[in-house]
Amino acid sequence: MKKRWLLDHNLPKQLADFLKKTGVDCNWTSAEGWEKLSNGELVRAAIAADYECLLTNDRQFANSAGKALTQNPAFSVVEITLTQAPKQEFLKNFETAWNSKKITPEASRVIKWPN
Repeated sequence: MKKRWLLDHNLPKQLADFLKKTGVDCNWTSAEGWEKLSNGELVRAAIAADYECLLTNDRQFANSAGKALTQNPAFSVVEITLTQAPKQEFLKNFETAWNSKKITPEASRVIKWPN
């Protein structure tokens, strides 16, 4: 089964292009019309739309979406811990980190990546 990931609105949309080249089917929250949902609502909407995980830069996401994760054990949240940078620099840093250590979502967990 092909991986299906959702990018939170705080990540550059161009990240989807990079991930698609690696075989990950992904989209971003604004393309789904979900940019204004609360974190818990976003997790529930992503699960209903058959996403496997959500990638975010939001350090507080785990706290606010935790209940939705416990109720939906197949879903995962990946907190991207790369330093904030201008878009092109962030994308380059993401690709470098990806080439060193690909993201491996863990069901019903919030994981920090790349560390």
